[in-house]
Amino acid sequence: MVPSMLSHILSLCTALLSHLKSNTTYYTFANIQYATATRFSPPRYPPPVNRRNISDGSQESICPQAYPAWQFSMISFLGGENLSNATTEQLLNVSLVPAVETANKSLLPVVVWIHGGGFVQGYKSEDGNGAGLISRAVEMGGEGLVFIAINYRLGLFGWLSSGTNTSAQTITPNVGLHDQLTALRWVRDYAHLFGGDADRITILSESAGAGSALIHLAKLLASDGQHAPLFQRAILQSPYTGLSPSSRTQTATYRAVLQAANVSSFQELGRRDSRTLQDVNQAVIAPSPYGSFAFAPVLDQATFPFPLAEISTKHTRKVVATNSKEGLIFTAPNVQSEQSYMSAVASLVPEFPPDALARLLSSLYPTASYSNQFERLETTLSDLLIRCTAEYTLSAFAETSHAYQYSVPSGSHGADLHYTFFDGDVEDLPEHNLTVALALQGYLASFRLGGAPEAGVDGVSGLPVYGQGVGVDLNITGITEEATTWLDKNKCQGLRDILDGAFA
Repeated sequence: MVPSMLSHILSLCTALLSHLKSNTTYYTFANIQYATATRFSPPRYPPPVNRRNISDGSQESICPQAYPAWQFSMISFLGGENLSNATTEQLLNVSLVPAVETANKSLLPVVVWIHGGGFVQGYKSEDGNGAGLISRAVEMGGEGLVFIAINYRLGLFGWLSSGTNTSAQTITPNVGLHDQLTALRWVRDYAHLFGGDADRITILSESAGAGSALIHLAKLLASDGQHAPLFQRAILQSPYTGLSPSSRTQTATYRAVLQAANVSSFQELGRRDSRTLQDVNQAVIAPSPYGSFAFAPVLDQATFPFPLAEISTKHTRKVVATNSKEGLIFTAPNVQSEQSYMSAVASLVPEFPPDALARLLSSLYPTASYSNQFERLETTLSDLLIRCTAEYTLSAFAETSHAYQYSVPSGSHGADLHYTFFDGDVEDLPEHNLTVALALQGYLASFRLGGAPEAGVDGVSGLPVYGQGVGVDLNITGITEEATTWLDKNKCQGLRDILDGAFA
């Protein structure tokens, strides 16, 4: 081992001792730095040794957050928690929870959590610390797991691109993806220090995090070509890629950023203070069309190729999950007419020809099939934003994938996270259903071992191989193996025309 790497590991271990926090069963090692980065630039790895500035882990590091105006309307309509505010640009760190019970035993499987939030919100420990999953893993097989959650840059700070603007060619697009990959590299390189097995790494991801994981698979970045793979399995819950903006839209957003910052160049933008850039981030994201967030991964051939047929299956098996009402939080509550329905969809794919869009939507989602335009729009957006991404992935890799649907009311996007991070308090669960919580966590925890996901609940089946379209539906009325009718192949095939248009 070279001296610089040894020095880094010693520094890391020192930091861990000062980060120690204890609860009833597990320890959390919080805010361990995995890389450094200058603003808008890819991360540098490994981070330099610094024994002077050591966090005690008591305060979460959160990337600057921003919220579209429609999200406040959605919270008013559906209910929800207050939105948090920004904190720091110094956020490239992980939190880690090993299972205390398995100390001094063989290396454990590793689960790496990539959070969602529309690429503009969220942080690594927002939904939970993973202790519930560790407990479930121990209950089911005696072997626990190492749980690691990662931060990555968001919004303007992680997803700025310039499109066709030749004056800003120094911008590296998709630095948020680079952050995630660097964090995965850190996990692979150092997991053994925490009892983790670098040959048994599973990505657990939701929404934008799952969309990101899908992109990593698509680019064949499960391996960097010289070392061991960065992960072997992936769990994609409600994969959301954000309808990658076209070059024209990227350019318009870039110009809006410069205008909001009152600068004329990318170099000037980079010199603005953090508070100003956080205000710019909010100003650009606020007017986003209902159901969108202004920033998303872009079609950069260095990091994000399509089609999905390019996804590597060499090192990965997948669980792909959706919720029964994915589009609910993305659907404007005041949509009541045919015109407002068409306008709502068109605002998300502005470069798709309006007449062709109207004909396609009328064919795929005829008004007569729905009780009202709100229901019609919710179904359309469920497919367009989430479910068809899941369907494309499952169909392409039917023999190496498993599927389930979370249907516990309300079934909205993100509602399943209460069950994913269930920690034993049934009162925290929607509908307070312990059976669904144990089964869902059973699927996730057992998949870490590489075999078929098992529920670990008497009378509840495991997840079958997707094959010709078979999965499991989880609801308070029962957990059943059935045909995946919630993934409509015909509609998704038709929506490829819209998606191809949006990506043009």
